Amino acid sequence: MRLRSLLPVAFAVASALLSALAPQSHARAPTNEEQLMVEMVNRMRADPQAELNRLVNINSVPSIHWGSPKSPDGSTNNALTFFNVSPSTLVSQWQSLTPVPPVAWNAQLAVSAQTYSNVMIAANAQAHNLDEHKFPNGDVDLIGRIEASGYTFFDRPGADDDDFAGESIFAFADSVVHGHAAFAIDWGTNPPSGIQNPAGHRDLIMDARMRDIGIGIIVDTDFGNAVGPRVITQHYAVDDDDGPILTGVVYRENDSNNFYSVGEGLSGIKIVATDLGNGQQFTTTTYGSGGYNLAIPAGRSYDVIASGPGLGQFVASGVFVGADNVKHDFITTTTPRLGDANMDGVVNRADIAILSGNFGLTAGALWGHGDFNFDGKITVGDLAILHRNLAAPSSPAAVPEPSSLALALPCLAAVAFVRRRRRKSV
Repeated sequence: MRLRSLLPVAFAVASALLSALAPQSHARAPTNEEQLMVEMVNRMRADPQAELNRLVNINSVPSIHWGSPKSPDGSTNNALTFFNVSPSTLVSQWQSLTPVPPVAWNAQLAVSAQTYSNVMIAANAQAHNLDEHKFPNGDVDLIGRIEASGYTFFDRPGADDDDFAGESIFAFADSVVHGHAAFAIDWGTNPPSGIQNPAGHRDLIMDARMRDIGIGIIVDTDFGNAVGPRVITQHYAVDDDDGPILTGVVYRENDSNNFYSVGEGLSGIKIVATDLGNGQQFTTTTYGSGGYNLAIPAGRSYDVIASGPGLGQFVASGVFVGADNVKHDFITTTTPRLGDANMDGVVNRADIAILSGNFGLTAGALWGHGDFNFDGKITVGDLAILHRNLAAPSSPAAVPEPSSLALALPCLAAVAFVRRRRRKSV
């Protein structure tokens, strides 16, 4: 075990000048493990008290003390013991946490995070200042590092320019769960609590200002390296020109843990948000991991449809999106029967009527219209699919279990910090 080399170190920087790097065009979707970490981050932001109960086992009678084991995760349990983390201090600090809005995956931040994880592997070290993005005094130029990936902080005339960015790194994670626990608990050599002071990584997770997140998780297969097996970088940011994002994940529950797991995500699912006031539609599709992000106007209510292979079609009605990100997941436990347009578990005349009523639709067709080959049209091909399944015995309908998280929202060595960007005087 590399416990001694994985000491958490955290610091905060009040301000930083914006570096003049030319942005590049980059984009990257989340891997399954990165999607899992996003889900864990947002689960904690939505209900921090419940997250503590998932991460650790603390008893309160007759006084606050560790249960056995201290954590259901073995690596986390070992770290809590090694750093002698105080359960009473952890509970006390956690009580000050309040729910904050979710963060949404950002493809450019994902590039910068992945890039820096590779930098740490190449250097066989964990630190913030391992690449060329430094100020003359050696401090980290986080803004420059993030802008190099194509993330842009827009300047609006008269705006406050309240743009922030933050970074957490952990080059010694045994698993995604271990890495998340390390950032959330923020253990370290700080007697007598065994928790970093301040708890910068935890503070960054719960920072209500942050809207975007990118994560780079790389599995280092070189057992001769000091870092690994997983090297993790998290980049958070917010640009004051950003609007709200409807975000979430679409997945089939396979392991009965009532949470997203690696491999459960449904890719290629079409997400359509229809403004209930003016009928305007906004569309995206899920990543291979099952996650999705959709930028939409604030202060509006939407009907949100998820439609596609392995899911069928589910509808979330009247989802209100204010000034902050909103999270809405679509979860199924079964695979729908092809041809079952109305998702009642039976392919019958009702489904024929739906398809017939939409026959000839040439664009924008969904499962609920009768599009069973997912080409966006209603043709004889869809009718043939329906007829092939018409006489098949019925089965229970796929039951949607969407969860909506609107407002609310390391490690044997992690480092986190936040920079605030201020405009240069001209």
